[in-house]
Amino acid sequence: MAVKISGLLESLSDLNPTSARNCSHEVRTFRLLNNTLKDFYTDCIYIGKTSQLPSVPPSAPISFLLI
Repeated sequence: MAVKISGLLESLSDLNPTSARNCSHEVRTFRLLNNTLKDFYTDCIYIGKTSQLPSVPPSAPISFLLI
């Protein structure tokens, strides 16, 4: 089942996120960020710390949820 990022952000609104970018992109799965990830997929949301972001940004638009 796909989830729209805008719906996910709406669900998190009670937590008062510092900043968020609203979009209608759909994701079908999630992965936890780690420093060894090399392949990123557009239908996946990556969850982790800012320190785990890739040093070279992915070429395609990717969704991250940073804690």
